[in-house]
Amino acid sequence: VSASSAEPSAAAAANIAKLEAALANLSTELSKVQRDQVLALTDRADQKSQLGTLSAALQAQASRTLQNNANGDETLILLALGQLHRESRSNQPFSGALQQTLAVAPETMQGDLAALNSVAKTGAATVVELAEEFGKVATDSTQAARLPSSDTWYGKTLHNLASLVKFRRVGDTEGDNVDALVAGAEEKIMTGELAAGVALLKNLDGEPAKAAAPWLKRAERRLQVEIALEQLLTQVTATAVLEKQTTN
Repeated sequence: VSASSAEPSAAAAANIAKLEAALANLSTELSKVQRDQVLALTDRADQKSQLGTLSAALQAQASRTLQNNANGDETLILLALGQLHRESRSNQPFSGALQQTLAVAPETMQGDLAALNSVAKTGAATVVELAEEFGKVATDSTQAARLPSSDTWYGKTLHNLASLVKFRRVGDTEGDNVDALVAGAEEKIMTGELAAGVALLKNLDGEPAKAAAPWLKRAERRLQVEIALEQLLTQVTATAVLEKQTTN
C-alpha cells in the first residue's frame, strides 16, 4: 500500500471520528432538549396542579365563608328567639326583645313575629298566675250555672242571696255539664296543659261562660305567645337542618 493511499484513509478515519463526536454531541443536546421539554411539561403540570389545588381551596374557603355567614345568621336568630322567650315568660312587656328578633329574623318569620306586637306591649299573664287565679274562676263559673234568673225582683232577690254562698263540686270530670267541664279544665291547667284547659272552658255558654270570659281572654294571650314562639323555633330549626342537608 502506498503512502498516498494511506493518507486518505487516515483523513477519512479522522472525519468519521469527528462525525461520530458531532453525532454524540447532537444526541446529548437532543437528550437535553427532550429532558428540558419533559421538565417543562412536568413544571407546567405541577403549576396546573397547584393552581387547581389553590382554586379548590379558594372555593372551599368561599363555601365555608357562606356557610359560616348562614350559621351566624341562624345563631343570631336563635339567640334572639331565646331572649324573646325568656322575656315573654314573665307578665311584663317584651316589645324590646320582639323588635330585636324582628331585626334579625328572615322574611318568612316576620308575619308570625309581628302578630305578637299587641301582646308584647302589655305582656301576658304567666301560666303560674293563671293557675293560681283559676280557683275563683271555677267557683264563679259553676255558681253561675246554679243561680236563679234575676229577671224579676223575686228572682233577683234569690240570685243575690244565692250568690253569697259559693261552692262547687271538684274531681268529677265526666260529662259535659258545667261542673265536669270546669273540673276537667282545672285538672289540665294544674298539670301545665293550659291549651287543653282553655279548650274545655270554651264549651261553656250562658252565665258560666261570661264568668270565665275575662280569665279566658288572658289565658288566650299567653297561649298566643307560647304557640307563636314554638312555631318560630320549629321553623328556624327546620331551616337549619334543611340547609345542612343541602350543603352535604
